[in-house]
Amino acid sequence: MNFIQGRCQILPENLNFIVGLISTLNSCSRRAFSKSIRANITTKELTDVWALKHGVYINQVDVHKQPELKLTSSQKSMIARHAKNLRVTANARAKYLSTHYLELASACEATMVKKKQQLDKIKAELKAGSKNDFLKPDALKKKKQQTAKLKFSLHQMSNRLQRLKSAAEKNNILSESGLATMCFGGKKLASAVNRLDDESSPYKSKASWEKAWSEARDQAWLFEGDKSAKGANENVKWDPQIFSFHINRHPERISPVF
Repeated sequence: MNFIQGRCQILPENLNFIVGLISTLNSCSRRAFSKSIRANITTKELTDVWALKHGVYINQVDVHKQPELKLTSSQKSMIARHAKNLRVTANARAKYLSTHYLELASACEATMVKKKQQLDKIKAELKAGSKNDFLKPDALKKKKQQTAKLKFSLHQMSNRLQRLKSAAEKNNILSESGLATMCFGGKKLASAVNRLDDESSPYKSKASWEKAWSEARDQAWLFEGDKSAKGANENVKWDPQIFSFHINRHPERISPVF
């Protein structure tokens, strides 16, 4: 389908509203994603009705009152669809990782076979040399060093092979069950909070880490529009780096909506 691509700059007076809305939508989507996995439901069962029933749209900042967030029905449907897409993405990623780890394990096994052949060859040379007493001391020392190096390498690769197979099996189970998870913001950044006292840490305080964590979790949002509506958009992508919208619009529906 042919779209016209463009970008809308956000006016300063609307920026706080947009950022707040994106943060709310992302937070609700993450909540729907996590709750649906814990509830062991399929992607098709994750609807706005299910989300409403399970408190996805509850404002958890106010723990005592827990008022329902003032979201439109369209926004609630959008959150459910986004959570579905996150589930699909997580499952596809788990499937890819399972295949990827199996490929790495296969390559590791092939390398181990070659190293074992090299080790057997050196052992045979050492056995023949000691029997016939024709290896010089320097050559004998070198052969023994090579043997020790190959043994250590094989030990390391054996451990790596087990880790790869375990990771492949784990991701395969997750992808087949449809309950694959993901860390919003990234595991690396999530673990950085435990190393704030480390001199090499880029975050010198918990506040600076929380700011980076919040920005990483609310990086972007893809709005799904109604293509049949007047002046509608097929999709609109929010870019927080430059505070702008990337818009795909149907040529026949261009109007000064924005």
